[in-house]
Amino acid sequence: MAATENMELYKEEVTERGAMKIEVVLEEAKKKKRPASARSRPGSATSVRCMEDIERRQQAAEERRKMREATQLAQLAEKKKKGEDVRSKKVANGDKLEEGVES
Repeated sequence: MAATENMELYKEEVTERGAMKIEVVLEEAKKKKRPASARSRPGSATSVRCMEDIERRQQAAEERRKMREATQLAQLAEKKKKGEDVRSKKVANGDKLEEGVES
């Protein structure tokens, strides 16, 4: 019961029916609050000081969107090519199977 040393109040008693009844009252939280300066995120809306900052951020966001779109299109094109390859192999294998059955 070393953990009970940190508690203000700890009561344990047995009821009439033999059940155990425990009452624990804990201390207030000891965690310190972070200072206000640490709470504000760098790069938050409060750090924007002028229109150039806003425009620069919008341009950077637009570039990220374009790059993401380009990679997605490339991935879709590759999937489409793989699908066409699979279909062509399936047709080729089907032709070979038909030739084998006819022989």
